[in-house]
Formats: sequence, C-alpha cells, structure tokens
Amino acid sequence: MKKINLLFSMLVVLFTINANAQIVYTDINPDGMPSGGGFDFNGDNTNEFSLSTSDYITYTWSSGGTNIWANGTSGSGWDVPKPLTQGTTIDANGNFIGAGDVSMNAWGQGSPFPLNQDSYMGVRLSLNGQIHFGWIRVMWDGTNFIYKDFAYESTANTAINAGSSTSRINNFDVGMFRIYPNPAKNAFTIDNKTNISKVKIVDLSGKEVKESTVSNANNQTIDISDLNEGVYLINLYENNKIVGYKRLIVLH
Repeated sequence: MKKINLLFSMLVVLFTINANAQIVYTDINPDGMPSGGGFDFNGDNTNEFSLSTSDYITYTWSSGGTNIWANGTSGSGWDVPKPLTQGTTIDANGNFIGAGDVSMNAWGQGSPFPLNQDSYMGVRLSLNGQIHFGWIRVMWDGTNFIYKDFAYESTANTAINAGSSTSRINNFDVGMFRIYPNPAKNAFTIDNKTNISKVKIVDLSGKEVKESTVSNANNQTIDISDLNEGVYLINLYENNKIVGYKRLIVLH
C-alpha cells in the first residue's frame, strides 16, 4: 500500500510539472527551410505558419488570434515581420496587426532583417482556443532567409523572451528515444534512435544528479541504484545543446 500511495503521489507531481509553465522548443536541422513546410509549434502535424518560399509566410488569421509581430502600424509595415533581438519580451503588448500573410522582404522593397545576424520573430498562437506566445529564429544571408529554430510558451497568456528555450523542451516520442522500465528500480535501459549523445538526470529542484554518454544504439543500461526514490527529468543533449527531456520515476 505504501508503494501504491508513493507512486500515486509521484504521478500527481508529474501532472503538476506538465501543468506548469513550459517552453516547447523545436530545432530546425539542418538550418534553412523547415522540412514540414512551416512551423508546427505544438506537434499536432498542423503548421501554425506555412512557408511557400523563404520570404513569404501564410497563416490562418482571426482577430486576436494567430499572428506575427509586425514591423509597423496598420498603415505602414502591417504585413512585414519586425526583427526582434534576443531577450525581447513577447506578450500581448506585441504589435500583432497582420491579417493572414507576411513578407519577409517587405514585398521586394528590402528586408528589415540585419544581414548575417540572428534575429527573432515574435508570434501569437491560437491553440485549442487559447492564446500562446512564441518566437522563430531566422537569419537573412542576402539571398535567402535561414530558419534555425522556434519555441512557444505552453501556458496560455504567458510571456516568453525571444530565444528562451532552456526549460522543459521536447518530450521525445516513445519511438525516438525510449526508456524502460519506468518506474525504474536500480537501473533503466535506453533505446536511442536519435542523435542524442548525452543525458543528464536532474531532480525537481534542477540539481544534476547523474550524467552519462549515450550512443545511437539500443539497450544501454544506466545505473540509478544510488538515486533516492522520486521523480526526475532526464535531459537529452545533442552536440552539447539540450534538445529534449524524458520523465523518470524511481522506486526502490
């Protein structure tokens, strides 16, 4: 009975983690045009913003809904994205005034984006009837717009800073990166079909408790006999960049 109650408590904690503010991050690899033809922020296989060319973005617009932070007022630059610097706060105060499509190069009049420098576009997303805020990182190379990654704040009506992607990123699909058993006792096994090269286990306070190198292979076992019972996050790294996480319950 004690074990059952402990497991139930841990599941409640996991639900609470999921309900709290989380940044959902997506990397574009390789940099350039997204492979899906646009930006699917919440992973439902539907692009919130679509790209027909690198300089033309379309989206389904509704008043107060999905939009891109524009570069001007309704009379000037209403359909041209504004390049934002890293750290810019993106929230309801953004200049979200477009109506269904935007031109990255101001319809051939010249791009407002700096040459060969990373910039951010602020976005407002209508997801399941709620408003979320996010960003898209892009660079203008003089010929094309190079898209690099994007993210959004999964808690409705919550601000996000341009470039923020450090907490609670992608919870990898089971078929891509699987850990078992979960809950685990003294060890768990990794089935890795991704480019993940390293994992770090952290407790709910954010303290790192274990680090391990992994390869693109099956059946790698990681010893956790020294960990206390509880809920942990396994942060996943690719080229020293955190790209996702998995949740793990430890029961001894």
